[in-house]
Amino acid sequence: ELVNNAIIHGNKGQRDKKVIIEAFYLPNSLELTITDEGSGFDWEKLPDPTHPENIWKENGRGIYLVQHLIDKISFHNTPHGHQVRITILTNQ
Repeated sequence: ELVNNAIIHGNKGQRDKKVIIEAFYLPNSLELTITDEGSGFDWEKLPDPTHPENIWKENGRGIYLVQHLIDKISFHNTPHGHQVRITILTNQ
């Protein structure tokens, strides 16, 4: 879902832009970063997909689902674009 968002929303489907995926296996967690070459977004202003006016929309649930399925998500602007980092704790 996050890679798809990076391609479609971050890079606006432009084939000349890259999406970089990195995985880091740490002693107590797995961290994944997805970096696109887009300008980023304000994740705090994303519409809530559970509100009645959004229930029947065909999109807009990806970040919401990721937030509820993994242990930590963070968003960062980088010199080259926008990055999403997720952390999955492996030793709970």
